[in-house]
Amino acid sequence: MDNNGMTWILSALLAGVVAGLILAVGHYAIDKARRGRPMPRVAAYVYGVLTLNGAYSVWLALARPVLLYAILGLWLITVLAGAADVACYGLDTWVQAQTDHAELEERRAQES
Repeated sequence: MDNNGMTWILSALLAGVVAGLILAVGHYAIDKARRGRPMPRVAAYVYGVLTLNGAYSVWLALARPVLLYAILGLWLITVLAGAADVACYGLDTWVQAQTDHAELEERRAQES
């Protein structure tokens, strides 16, 4: 392996360590700020994806500036997929609320 390849591997390892540290610090800082209550699932997912993609994007931009289109593509795909995921959670919540409301109305009708 040439020197350039080794530098690329070491810089990727460094980016991975930095991302891991950001996730670990965020995990404990957010947990402490929330006084032991778990972070909402979607928020935890978004935090993790943004941290990983952020570290990867910085690494790519520094290692190979010609990959800026790949970085933009990564973020476009991430944002669109994340929006779809959040929309699904929102739809699930709405459907559950409608179901709960219908069940409550049915119970009220049976009680009267």
